Amino acid sequence: MAFQEAVSAYQAVVAMNPVGIALTLVGALVGLLGSTLSFVEVLALRFLVVGGIAYCVKERRAIVLQPISEHTNKSKSKSKSEDPEAECEKKEDEQGGLVKHCHHTVDGEDACPVTPVLDAIRNRRSVFPKQYIDREIPSAVVQSMLDAAAWAPYHGPRPPWRFVVLGKQAMVEMQQLTLRFYDKNWAQTGWADGKKGTAEEYLRWREMTEQEITGRWGPCSYMIANVMRRQAGSKRLPEWEEAAATACAVHNMHIQACSFPGVACYWSSWHDAARDSAEMASFLGLEDKEDKVLGFLVIAAYAPNLLTDKDRRVRGRSHTMAEWRE
Repeated sequence: MAFQEAVSAYQAVVAMNPVGIALTLVGALVGLLGSTLSFVEVLALRFLVVGGIAYCVKERRAIVLQPISEHTNKSKSKSKSEDPEAECEKKEDEQGGLVKHCHHTVDGEDACPVTPVLDAIRNRRSVFPKQYIDREIPSAVVQSMLDAAAWAPYHGPRPPWRFVVLGKQAMVEMQQLTLRFYDKNWAQTGWADGKKGTAEEYLRWREMTEQEITGRWGPCSYMIANVMRRQAGSKRLPEWEEAAATACAVHNMHIQACSFPGVACYWSSWHDAARDSAEMASFLGLEDKEDKVLGFLVIAAYAPNLLTDKDRRVRGRSHTMAEWRE
């Protein structure tokens, strides 16, 4: 009877029944004290008891440690694939710029969803005249750019920007106006970006600039004059706010332009003195003497597969210039 109890206890231990330990101890006590057992039965009983306890200790240690091991492995796996910072750093290293796809969560919600917004911002670039080809850009593209501009932030009841879209003929007229201004004022204002020199030097620059009307700027479909209205609404706001809002609107247009394959765009400051002149203000229909022309957005066509200028822009974390404070 004691031998059978010991065997049952051993089987219970193998099955990891918690009662197995108690039964094993009971069987051992009976085996040691039972006078009816033979010497061989006692040895066998002791072997079963010792073996059962050893097996129990081993198995229970394995069961206790297994979840820890699994948790450790899962944590390591998470640090490689689910940890947002590690994943973002990996992608930043691969791209050499700001993280394009990351999965930060806030209260269980994706705080950095993969959307076209960041891609569109990253894809915005300036394409310059030497890359332009002689192909017309549809007016619908320009209208979509203006629609994008309308969603820029601003204060007050009315936006502070005003855009003047110059087509082929109007672009020529604007450039001829620029030359006429410098013909009259080059000695005082200089030319281009304020360069000053002799009459001979000015005439060389003028000849080059006049050739650009049909050369450098010839393939352009449009130039959009970016006008900041100093007081668009009834409330007079700080000038920096109106300039910043207008710049945001221009940036929206640039991003939208770059969403169309083959549409080239860049923001030209134009020739300073001519841009800020009363003649230019009259030509563009500025309503107030404090209104300012913030350059021109140049729009043309280009062949992406023939683009020779490499995109050398670098946008690392250091370019955010951000300081975080608690």
